[in-house]
Amino acid sequence: MRVKVKDDKVQLYIEDYEDLVDLFLTIEKGDIICAKVPIVIKKEYEKEKTVKYVCIEVEELKLDPYYGLRIYGRIVKGDKDVPLTKMSINLNVGKTIETQYNEKWLKFKPKNVVYVLCVDDEKGVLAEIYRNKYKIIKEYYREGELSDFIDQILKDIKENTIVCGPNFIRDIISSKANVPSIYASYGGEEGIRELLKNKEFFNLIKDEIEKQKIEKLEKAFQLLYKGQISIGEEAIEDIKIGNVEEVYVHRDYLKRLKERKEEDLLNTILVLPKKYNAKIYIIEGDSDLAKQLYFLKVIVKKRWF
Repeated sequence: MRVKVKDDKVQLYIEDYEDLVDLFLTIEKGDIICAKVPIVIKKEYEKEKTVKYVCIEVEELKLDPYYGLRIYGRIVKGDKDVPLTKMSINLNVGKTIETQYNEKWLKFKPKNVVYVLCVDDEKGVLAEIYRNKYKIIKEYYREGELSDFIDQILKDIKENTIVCGPNFIRDIISSKANVPSIYASYGGEEGIRELLKNKEFFNLIKDEIEKQKIEKLEKAFQLLYKGQISIGEEAIEDIKIGNVEEVYVHRDYLKRLKERKEEDLLNTILVLPKKYNAKIYIIEGDSDLAKQLYFLKVIVKKRWF
């Protein structure tokens, strides 16, 4: 979750479902939550559906794995014409909310950050990419042999890095570091700016983030024969007693539980682990590992074994 503090206000940008679970556990009765929401304004002879900024005092919360987090409460503040009545705010991925400053909001950290190295045979930059913005971390300039220039760059490449550039240097670094690459007309910062206008680049970022989840799932499967993970009903029991460090579950399995209205089981899988500071990884897709996970229902990496 991205957190921005300004004066006595805190803005929270929701990045994924895990953020919704975090908010579900952190928001308390009496908190004031503000957001832009669709609302119907009653006028003398008609009703007008519009989007207004409203603040509600929280009375109740409900978490749903597909429809997000619903906050019920009483409107205490809003744009002109907003009635001071009870209503609900639906929070989903991509939504921004605002609330009063409290240190409890500062524990949230940004995620889904990908690094991009944009390089040619003379220069390069390593940047952190988040959504459609970037931050330069390091700049590189060739001063001698090409091999020395490449070795200098390779030392800084992280696992979740994408390499871009116009020529063979991009392919050399991509191959040696075993990371994905994409074409850009320029090396350096100019290449980064070009990529931010490229839809293919953002699809590659999405794939890279999902790949990181699958790699974590692979490592979890490797612990199976060491007795460090539990599966299915055993995993549910481990969650209930707090013996949980990581939870892996397929989104389609969650959908199936929702359709069956198995709210207690959904709560156990999606809410209870966070009380023990466990990580929840919701896997998508139809890769072989993802299919195995769907068949096994839930996998838990144990805290103790």
